[in-house]
Amino acid sequence: MANKRYCLKCGAELPEVSEYCGRCGYPARIHLIDEPPKLRITYKLGIVIFLLGLLSHLFVNYGVAFLNPNLPENTLYMLVYADEALFLPLTLFGALTIISAYAKLSLRPWIIDIVVVFGFLCFVLTLYIIFGYLPKSTYIYAHFRTASYILTIGGILCRKMIDREVNILNMQIDDTKFSYSLAMLTILLSISYLSSLPLAVILSSLSAGIITWTVWDTYTPRITRMYIFKNWRGEKGEWMEVVQIGDKLNWRELKPHYTNLLLKSFTPILMAFSLLTFADEILPLGLEISTIEGMAKSIKYSLGLIMVFSIFVSSTQWLFDVLDLRIFDKRENVLEKVGIISYLDSFIDVFALIGFLITLYNVAAREVEGATGVAAVYYSISSTVFVLFLYWITLLATSLTATLLYFKFSIRKHVNKVLREIGPIQKYG
Repeated sequence: MANKRYCLKCGAELPEVSEYCGRCGYPARIHLIDEPPKLRITYKLGIVIFLLGLLSHLFVNYGVAFLNPNLPENTLYMLVYADEALFLPLTLFGALTIISAYAKLSLRPWIIDIVVVFGFLCFVLTLYIIFGYLPKSTYIYAHFRTASYILTIGGILCRKMIDREVNILNMQIDDTKFSYSLAMLTILLSISYLSSLPLAVILSSLSAGIITWTVWDTYTPRITRMYIFKNWRGEKGEWMEVVQIGDKLNWRELKPHYTNLLLKSFTPILMAFSLLTFADEILPLGLEISTIEGMAKSIKYSLGLIMVFSIFVSSTQWLFDVLDLRIFDKRENVLEKVGIISYLDSFIDVFALIGFLITLYNVAAREVEGATGVAAVYYSISSTVFVLFLYWITLLATSLTATLLYFKFSIRKHVNKVLREIGPIQKYG
């Protein structure tokens, strides 16, 4: 029985001998080999979101004044906040969804990666306006800030949704185009923001990235063996066998596209952020991370944490993702997938959740002083996102430099080294 085929554009099931989709006319030679997910990036979805946001924006700015020019002041403020926090972002996200649909159907998902870089550029421009490098304009500042959030976060979301369909395409496509170049450009954007600071700060950020990569390059295989065999010496016990299912590595993890590279680089940043936030709550460090000044003061501690501890949550996990190994326990007759030990993984997750919630609360509490109602909600959310983006881009030069260097120069070497040392048994099916 022939495998089922599904249209990449509309998701309809394709007849066995058809050359084009009978519903939308998309070429059948490019198809999905599994049923597509329920929520997909499509032109229809993008147009609906775009029109919903645009019409709401036009109504708030033009229709309300025409229909009722004597609205209460509180109502007007609520509409303005709704426009800035919801309607304009919806309009921009709708446009982004349309671009993403084109990127998917033209088999060029790397177009979305370029959009994400533009998101970082918009955030850097908002910082330039704040610092006085660009003419100050509340209108331009607000739009750059909104664009940075939507293009970055929305672009990452769209890319991940498309990845689900790329994984079940009947063909392999080059979706890693420009990944290293875009990563370098992002690092330069981060450095351009740091250019307002002393040269020593810029050199420290780049040096920390190189040192972090050196630590990963030197110790990742050893720590990987420790995780696999669950002992400090990294030695195999008589009761176990290392198994590799099939004869192929996870190649998509071996050379990630730009957005995945960016997300991987965020892992060390989140780790440092979570540890510092938690430590500041239980120890008298006096960092006050919930303020811009506190975030700046905490950067040097974050760099140290990334250099020392990030290997346990970053390069080691990435190597596991590529190897996709199992341990066969001869005593229990159980086959178990290997990775970072479960309690450490849960420990990291708890730190991340606690750190985020504490920061969210503290930022909101400081920013909404004197504000009430809708204004309090609006300023809490916008201020929290701004602080997190600021922290992200400040440490991005360090973390993304280390991540880029690791995938460019180290991971293939480590894959070969680990496979050679442990000699996994090949099993199929």
